[in-house]
Amino acid sequence: VYWDGPNYTVYLGKMDGNLEYPTVELESLTSIADDYWEASKKQLFDNYGNEYERAIYNSSTCEELEYLLNMKYTRFKATLYVPQGTTGDYTSSIKIIADGKTIYKSPEMGKTSSPVPIDVNITGCNDFKIQFSDYAKIGGGAICLGEAGFYQ
Repeated sequence: VYWDGPNYTVYLGKMDGNLEYPTVELESLTSIADDYWEASKKQLFDNYGNEYERAIYNSSTCEELEYLLNMKYTRFKATLYVPQGTTGDYTSSIKIIADGKTIYKSPEMGKTSSPVPIDVNITGCNDFKIQFSDYAKIGGGAICLGEAGFYQ
């Protein structure tokens, strides 16, 4: 028997000492906030030509995405990027809030911005929110979260 205290998990049987946890993709969880869109094939490329297998982006009515994590995860990872073909001189950003506290604020992203890797500690968090900046909210400044997921 092995007790994994930080993840509230009991393991029964032979264990080789390496604990591996599945990744939960953002799309596979149900947001209790506003809607988001799964990125189309065109939006799976950033403005530098990098391709992502999956991504989400804000819809025109989306102010924030909210997930109840029940303290099951320790990390949130994603790549924030501007989709290929984006024009205009606007900028957009996101803020990540866990249990009412801002734990990450992205730089302002515009048409020439490089992709930004995100890796934040969410150990012990119950409520997780991604807030989009004003321009992102109105759809004028689409930004995407590629390969977004929660890790145990």
